[in-house]
Amino acid sequence: GVVHFQTVEPSLTTQERSEVNGNYYGRFSSANREKTVHADFTVSGKKWSGLTSITFSDFGDLRSGSRRNERFPDFGKRLIYQDTDEEGRDVVISNDNPNIQIGTAYSQLDVLQKLRWRPNIHSNAVLNIQYSTSSDVPRYDNLSEIDNDKLRWGEWYYGPQNRFLASLHYRNLKPKRYADQSTLIASYQRIDEDRIERSFGRQVRLHQEEDVHVIGLTGDFTKFLDKDHLFEIDYGIDLQHNLISSTAFSSDVRSGQESGGVLSRYASDFNRWSTMGAFAYLRKKSVNDLFNWSAGLRYNLTDYTLRYSNDDIIDWPELFIEGVNGFNGAVTWSIGGTMNHPSGWQVRALLSSAFRSPNIDDLSKIRVNADEITFPNLDLKPEKSVNAELTAGYSFNSDLKLNATAFYTRLDNAIVRDAFTTPNGLTTWVTSGDTLMVVANQNIAQAEIRGISASFYWDINGAWSLRSSGNWTYGNDTGSGEPLAHIPPFYGQTVLALEKGAFRGRMMVSYNGRKPLDKFGGSEDNPELATPDGALAWMTYNLYSSYSIDERWSVSLALENITDLHYRTFSSGVSAPGRNLIVSLRGNF
Repeated sequence: GVVHFQTVEPSLTTQERSEVNGNYYGRFSSANREKTVHADFTVSGKKWSGLTSITFSDFGDLRSGSRRNERFPDFGKRLIYQDTDEEGRDVVISNDNPNIQIGTAYSQLDVLQKLRWRPNIHSNAVLNIQYSTSSDVPRYDNLSEIDNDKLRWGEWYYGPQNRFLASLHYRNLKPKRYADQSTLIASYQRIDEDRIERSFGRQVRLHQEEDVHVIGLTGDFTKFLDKDHLFEIDYGIDLQHNLISSTAFSSDVRSGQESGGVLSRYASDFNRWSTMGAFAYLRKKSVNDLFNWSAGLRYNLTDYTLRYSNDDIIDWPELFIEGVNGFNGAVTWSIGGTMNHPSGWQVRALLSSAFRSPNIDDLSKIRVNADEITFPNLDLKPEKSVNAELTAGYSFNSDLKLNATAFYTRLDNAIVRDAFTTPNGLTTWVTSGDTLMVVANQNIAQAEIRGISASFYWDINGAWSLRSSGNWTYGNDTGSGEPLAHIPPFYGQTVLALEKGAFRGRMMVSYNGRKPLDKFGGSEDNPELATPDGALAWMTYNLYSSYSIDERWSVSLALENITDLHYRTFSSGVSAPGRNLIVSLRGNF
């Protein structure tokens, strides 16, 4: 259940003199006029090395596909958009090309600096510093929202999104009594994100500003229980401490005068969120790899404090003003095994439990979405689940492999969004002239998620290969039978690939099934952003190629969505790119 991204680590050299090497590339994409440039260089010594990396991307307004479903010829078209005249008044402008999604352009800068020190063959330390910033990022699904045949918003964007990370990573591979391998990571992050909105024709902007500080400490240890390293135990601890500042105010567009009376996104006085996890994981491999098994235990703990200000525009209960403290803990477990039979069969089975304590978003976020506003519900209980997974695969030979996985999850106290009231019992809330229905995250008794995924791979002749996969997922409230949110429709892809010499090529077909509105999981799946028939099925045809000119230069060329199909992925408010030519040039020194 983890997607793990690891940035490159600066290399060391065995030479007497330091070495300098690097990479650079440029990329252009036609669907959004993307211009990306990147450069990195590494200075390597025997014990010290440093890596510096800079990437800048500028994205224009995204062009969607022009070939639409004949039943919904105007779905996804940006027929009009908002702007301001010379006097600062909102005006409506007709879009000369309705396939251009005006309000999707932004730019981004990312900087990475790493320093590595290896004092001996057993130890390695890396200092990792990252900084990312952006321009204002428009919220297209809101900017394109039509209410009573009029644009609802004059402005809706995220202010520059800034993120700073500093971490120190230390690894020791020298065997000791308590561990043969140990890894320690200490980190600090600061994340700034602002939301600015203004109703069309109004002079007052609403600002919500969040600053998040995250302090983390992780220890990960491995002890081999036999000399062949076939039997091992992994154990460790993970601590995360979050402090969130959430403020809100309004400002006059013309005078710049600021005032209060605006709901903050999270608790307005104080937000603290701390988590701790301690785990132990036992793994046993067989000499011939016929049967491997593993089992694990983890203790999860969350502790939080939320406190609201008594000068908010909402008359919060006294408990909210004094501060709400919460504490949740649970032990989770997993056990699994893999059998690799000489006949070509492979069978994997996994049985596990999971625990998710409501986070700050679940508990206290105040958010406007379409005609709803989400209010805090501090009575939320943790979600718990039991999960089962079974995989069967068969290799006819080294050239053809089939694989299928069935999975099932039973959720207890599943968190869903449903009708709610404000602290003084109101079922609606009026803001910026809009009357919104009040909803909140709430627990239901039980829910189920089940599905199957299947794939095959065929190495046709060493140069050509074919692979394909498909995924089906279903989820529903077992009490009411209502569908769960965030369950995607059927999706998959088929790829025919060629690798010959310096050339790499892929022909890829991506496809998604239809999801009717009655299968949407309520407002969380954004049904107002879909067609009256729900999320439509779609299929795109794509070509990718790359050629290595020599050891230092390579060029890539791609053509996506060749038929220029108009489609939206499930639950999204932005149409996907239309026909898209991508050109990249890479080099190294």
